[in-house]
Amino acid sequence: MLIFKYQKGLTYDNTIIKSASQNIKLNSDVKAEFIFNLKLTNGLIYSKPFEREGEVYKAKLTLTKDILPFLKGSKAFLTVTDASFSQSTNLVELIFDLNLINLSLKHEVGNEIKELYDKLIKVESEIGRLINNGALKNIGVTNPKDIKVGMIPVATHTGEFVAAFPFADIVKQINGISAVNESIALYLKNIPYDESGKSAFEVIQLLLEVVKNQSLAIQSILKTQEKIINEIEQLELEFAEHKNTALF
Repeated sequence: MLIFKYQKGLTYDNTIIKSASQNIKLNSDVKAEFIFNLKLTNGLIYSKPFEREGEVYKAKLTLTKDILPFLKGSKAFLTVTDASFSQSTNLVELIFDLNLINLSLKHEVGNEIKELYDKLIKVESEIGRLINNGALKNIGVTNPKDIKVGMIPVATHTGEFVAAFPFADIVKQINGISAVNESIALYLKNIPYDESGKSAFEVIQLLLEVVKNQSLAIQSILKTQEKIINEIEQLELEFAEHKNTALF
C-alpha cells in the first residue's frame, strides 16, 4: 500500500506486487484527486487515476509483457490535484515479483485463447445449424440465372434479395480520368457541357469572352454618348450667343 501524508510525502509499505493485474491501494490524510505514476527504468511513465472507495483510494495496475523488462528498479510517484494546487510527490521504489507476474501473464493469455476458442466453437456451431436447417438455401434470390462465384445475397428496398458483388461496385474512372488511391480529381476541363464536345471550362471561357466584349461595347457606347452630350451643350451655347443678333 502507498501512504501519502501532507507533511511527510509519499511512503510505501513494501507490499510485493505479484500479479500483472493488481489494485494499488492508497491511504491519505488529504482529500484530493490522485494519479498513480510508475516511472519505468526505460524512462517511460505509466499512469492510472485513483478512485475513492470509502477511506481508501484504488488504482488498477495492469502490466503487459512489453514493460516487464523495465519493472525492476522502477519508481512510483503521485500527482496530487486539488482546487487550489497541483503537485507531484517524491519517488518510492516498488517491489515486483517478476516470476509470479510473468506466470500470471501467461495464465491470462491462456484464458484469453480459451475464451476465443470457445467463441469460435459457438460460431461454427451456429453456422452449421443454419446450413443444416437450410436457412441460407431458402433465401429467395430473384436473379438466380445471374449468380456467379463470389456473389452474396443483397437486400433490395422491396425486401427481396439479389445476388451481387456489393463491395465491387467502386468507381474507378470518370470521364476518362482514372482513380489514384481510390480518389478522382475532376476539374472543369474534365466535365463535358453537352453533346457538342465542349467542356464546362471551354463554355465558361466563351461566356467570359462574351461578357468582356459586352463590357467593351458598353464602354464605347458610353464614350459616344458623352461626345454627343458635349456637342449638344456646345450647340446650346452657340445658339444662346446668336439668338439676339440681327440674324434672328
